[in-house]
Amino acid sequence: NGSFNPATAGVGVYPITYTVAGGCITGTATATITVTIEGAAEAPIAEANQSFCLVDNPTVADLVAQGAEGAELTWYSDAGLTTVAPATTALVNNAVYYVVSSTGDSDCETSEAVMVTVTLNTEVSPTIQPEGNEFCRQDSPTVQDLIANLDGTAIKIYTSSTGGTALANTEALVDGVIYYATSTNATTGCESSERRAINVEVGFCGIPEGFSPNGDGINDRFVIPDIAEDYPNYNIEVFNRWGNVVFKGNANTPDWDGVSNQSTTLGDKVLPAGVYFYIVNYNDGSTPPVQGKLYLSR
Repeated sequence: NGSFNPATAGVGVYPITYTVAGGCITGTATATITVTIEGAAEAPIAEANQSFCLVDNPTVADLVAQGAEGAELTWYSDAGLTTVAPATTALVNNAVYYVVSSTGDSDCETSEAVMVTVTLNTEVSPTIQPEGNEFCRQDSPTVQDLIANLDGTAIKIYTSSTGGTALANTEALVDGVIYYATSTNATTGCESSERRAINVEVGFCGIPEGFSPNGDGINDRFVIPDIAEDYPNYNIEVFNRWGNVVFKGNANTPDWDGVSNQSTTLGDKVLPAGVYFYIVNYNDGSTPPVQGKLYLSR
C-alpha cells in the first residue's frame, strides 16, 4: 500500500522492492532496499542499591550492571534518559542512576531502564585524648602508642592528609611531624574520608624523684632524660638539707653520681642517703627555672 511500519511489522528482515514503470522510461526500473528490524536489547541486570566507600572517590565506572553478551551499557543521571553520565562522573550519595542496554548496529536501547540508588559510606575520624599527642623521648614512642591515645575503630596512621600507605604500628614517632589518623567502620569496611591531623610532640619529660648510686648498675646516676638535647644551655644545682651546694652540672658535665663536686663540701665527698634539693635553670629565654627535691638512696 506504499507504506511500511516497523512497529507493526515486527522483528525480521524485509526486502522492499521499488519499481518504476512507464512515463519517461522504457520498460521498468527496480531498486531493492533491505530493512532489518531488531528487537529491543535485553534489560541489564543490576543491584537496585549499590554501596561504596566515600574515601575511594567512586565514579560511574564503579557502578555494576550485567548486560547480554555483546551488549553495550549506557548510564544516565535522569529518569528521562536525556543526560548521559560519563564513566568519570563522581558518584553522589543517595543519587539515582539509570542504565540501559543496546545491541546491534542500530543501537536499539531497552524500552525499560534499570534504576540504581547509590549509598556512599564513610566513618567519623578518630578523636584524640587530652595531651594524647605528647610523648617522652626516653620511652621511644611508636605509632602504636599514638593509636592507644585515640578513640576510634581499627585506627590507621598516615603521614599525609590523603593517599599514601598506613604506617606500621612499630614505626617510631618523630617530634614535630603531623600524623593523620582514620577509623574504619567494622560493618562497611570504609575508612574515614577525612583524616584527623595530629601534631606529635616527642621530647623532654621531667625530672626523676630519686636515684640509688650503690654500684648495681641500675639507676646509679641522677639522669634527667634528654634535657641536654632540648635545653643545651641548662644547668643544675643540688643542695643538702642545710642549704649547701653539693653538686653543680650542665650539658658538659657527667650526670650526678651521688658524689659532691664542690670544694665547699665538708667531710666525705660521697654523700649520704637522704633528701636533697635542686634548682634547674633551662636558660632558653622562655622556660622558667624549676626546683624540687629528690631522694638519694644507698
